[in-house]
Amino acid sequence: MPDPGRWRGIFGLTHDKHMAVGNPGQVALLLLILLNSAVSLCYGASSHTLSVFKAGSGTISSVPAGIHCGPACSASFVDDTRVTLAAMPASGYSLTGWGGDCSGTASRCTVILSAARTVTATFGNATLLLQLRVNGQP
Repeated sequence: MPDPGRWRGIFGLTHDKHMAVGNPGQVALLLLILLNSAVSLCYGASSHTLSVFKAGSGTISSVPAGIHCGPACSASFVDDTRVTLAAMPASGYSLTGWGGDCSGTASRCTVILSAARTVTATFGNATLLLQLRVNGQP
């Protein structure tokens, strides 16, 4: 915590029992500095775009919210946000793989947005394994 005496010296403030009095211009400057700092804290963070493309039948959504798309969509997230994408295949389809800044075949993929990122999800027809036994023979 800054020493209040230091601020009084810098801005020419004098202290009374219940109020601080100083040069109005200096007090206004202090308020402007504090306001500018607060605005910078709230809005100073940069953001990056996550673009998602999809092939086949299914949907992609994200945590935190922002992505929920059909063939393609994008959303901006604050710098260094960890975004988890979830692939939900349509009936009769399965996720065959992620591409771009994600890889693998798991239903979820996580990217960290330290820069713009692009992800592709591919859904294909689900395959079924059918085994036949004839008269108990494999």
